[in-house]
Amino acid sequence: MKTILVFLCTISLIFGVVGIATATPSYEFQMGGGSYIDTSGTADPGLVMWATVYDIGDYEPFTLNEGESKTFLFARIGTHEDWINDDDLVPGDITAYVDFANPDVTEAIHGETVGFAGFLHFFQGWNLIWDDAHTISFPGEGEFTLDLSDASFVSGFWFGPDGLCGNAYANVYATVTLDKAPNPIQEPATMLLLGSGLIGLGFLGRKKLFKKS
Repeated sequence: MKTILVFLCTISLIFGVVGIATATPSYEFQMGGGSYIDTSGTADPGLVMWATVYDIGDYEPFTLNEGESKTFLFARIGTHEDWINDDDLVPGDITAYVDFANPDVTEAIHGETVGFAGFLHFFQGWNLIWDDAHTISFPGEGEFTLDLSDASFVSGFWFGPDGLCGNAYANVYATVTLDKAPNPIQEPATMLLLGSGLIGLGFLGRKKLFKKS
């Protein structure tokens, strides 16, 4: 009987330890509804921009394993300018605030916009360049990287903010990469196996000690 008890306790301990060791490090992200882009730094002189963030608060949660990434449509960006003049060649500041509900963080990423024109101003457009990707820490010693894609618009027949054929804007994409999953919260079943194994072996050891004394 004692041998059977030792065997069962050992099996419980082994499965409990294996359950902890084999758990895949992952994290479930949820976008918040507070993301926006501040274009106030692009006022004259400079290229006056507009930006609309897609309703990413409605996105379904997504789970990433360590090292995995997810890219999604973040915003649409264009300009209010009817024409790229010399004053629009001055760089302007733009800041994106990317809001997460889980983890509960809002990260600010800065960028620079600038217009360009050539061939007697008939070849026109603009560029948007974001800062390098940001590494963000969150509770549980977790870390993820947030990166926004650069954007540009080029046209030889551009007349007004909507362009000659319309849609004179560019899309910005956000990429989330899980660098390090937070410290895992063990599942109750795994902890129960581990705990029962430890308690059982401890009980048997204590019983043996009492017999000796």
